[in-house]
Amino acid sequence: MTKEKAIYITLFFALAAQTAYYYPLLPETMASHFNFKGTANGWMAREMFFLLEYGVILMIYASMALSAWYMNRYPEKMNMMNKDYWLAPERRDETIAYFNAKMDHIGIAGSLFMLFVMQCVIETNINGGKVMMDQTTLFIGLAVFLGYMLIWTITLVVKFARIPSGGRQAR
Repeated sequence: MTKEKAIYITLFFALAAQTAYYYPLLPETMASHFNFKGTANGWMAREMFFLLEYGVILMIYASMALSAWYMNRYPEKMNMMNKDYWLAPERRDETIAYFNAKMDHIGIAGSLFMLFVMQCVIETNINGGKVMMDQTTLFIGLAVFLGYMLIWTITLVVKFARIPSGGRQAR
């Protein structure tokens, strides 16, 4: 098992622990949507909130698994720079393994961000009274996630934009 798969499993257990701990503490109807000022303007049943969270996390996991399967099955359909070089028979397996790991990394980041956002919603609902979300915390989390996405994208582009010195474009 790869370390990425172990992290996925750990994150799923964290989700289960979050559910087990917070479910009984939350109101039956929860604020689930907030306007730009942080004021609640949408509500849902507590059960639906957790089903939505599990559903989104499972969709992230499924999309990463499907992506890996597709890249392994149809590497020629990958849209990448210097494809002939990077998917040449002597580099194909290493390139696909790199892409699969990068996709796992973005899946892990997306799962962490989802858990973070849901935790913000949970804490907002536990505090009761006037339901206002802490926007500063949410925006810091969003900035961290978007920063990671930017770095992730740049590293992917930089790796495949150039052919290493001494390498030749496969024909």
